[in-house]
Amino acid sequence: MRRSVLSRCAAVMAAVMLLCTMIFAAAAPVAATEETGSITVKVKPEYEGIPYCLVDIADMTGGEVSLYDEFSSLDITSEDLNGINSVLAEKLKKAEKFFMENGITGEIGRIDMEGNVKFTNVPLSKLYILYQPIGKEQVDLTPVLVPMPCVDASTGEVTKDVSITAKKTEPAQLESMGSVILNKTDQDEVRLEGAVFVFYKKIYYTDDSMITDDLEIGEDETGKFYWKKFDVDFTTNKQGQISVSGLAFGDYRVVETKAPEGYVIDDAPFDFTISQPATIKVENDYLVPDLGVPVELNIVNYPEVVTESSDSEDSIIDEESQMSGGGMSIDETSMKASYPTPSQATSYVPDGKVTVEITGEDMAKYIIIGAIVGVSLLLVIILAVVGSKKGKKNNKDE
Repeated sequence: MRRSVLSRCAAVMAAVMLLCTMIFAAAAPVAATEETGSITVKVKPEYEGIPYCLVDIADMTGGEVSLYDEFSSLDITSEDLNGINSVLAEKLKKAEKFFMENGITGEIGRIDMEGNVKFTNVPLSKLYILYQPIGKEQVDLTPVLVPMPCVDASTGEVTKDVSITAKKTEPAQLESMGSVILNKTDQDEVRLEGAVFVFYKKIYYTDDSMITDDLEIGEDETGKFYWKKFDVDFTTNKQGQISVSGLAFGDYRVVETKAPEGYVIDDAPFDFTISQPATIKVENDYLVPDLGVPVELNIVNYPEVVTESSDSEDSIIDEESQMSGGGMSIDETSMKASYPTPSQATSYVPDGKVTVEITGEDMAKYIIIGAIVGVSLLLVIILAVVGSKKGKKNNKDE
């Protein structure tokens, strides 16, 4: 009978476990294996740090474009995939303006020290627009329409890893443009990554109405001026460097806004002047002069100082002073700590440990007190035994 009951219980438990397994299996999400590709945009190393945005605007199925509702006003169709033309160029400029006015950035990439912008894990069967949101005073990158996957123009083959050479409009009169290289190190000339800087250009003006409260203004022998902030901040790379090219001749300022981790910020402004044309190139991962002589700034950060205090080192303890009289005090002349004598039974902490001294007089007191307590306990025990015997005798008499 007992075996039968146990067998039935085991069967019920097995059925319940099987049912739970089926429920969890049905509820578990199925991992989607979405195929992706990559987009690489080639620009120039001198434009390192300038952002480039990748915006997903439509689904693509069999070459047909289905714009998302929020981008329906862009009026981009399947016919626009056939190549760049004046009509498409106008549409892309309109799209760029729409994105900037509405703060649409999509995925943001930045031009690296090799002059490229790279986007990875880009979902396929979609249509994208690449555009430049800021930094157009240095270079104006033309918006690009990118279907994914894309037909390679050189081979005619469909590829999911797209490489594009950006079309750009560079500042006019390049012969009047210079460059600057900023090197960030510590006091031992170790190069520091992660320092953030803002750049300013000195702009002279005559119309006071154009000056707002947030502008830093000044005046020199040339006239009144203000400092115009660049649209983008710059961060030192692994080599501790920043480069800015395409700078018109004139006066500039750079200010550190964030120090590398573990270092003290140096937020003093560094002024410099661009007075001759120069370009920069990458050589062995370092930014170096190419043509002409760019301005070079060397800015040093110092490590943060962490002050640690230890109670055991707060005072200098003279071991011989233990036998000097009086309470604990600081001798203002010698600045050494003196401690009470053992006869006062005082504790002190010369090395982080508590030591208690007991004199012979005090020891005698403790012995007498102990004897009294012992005798008292003995009397209590005797009284308890006697009382117990009397109780038993009374019970027998009754």
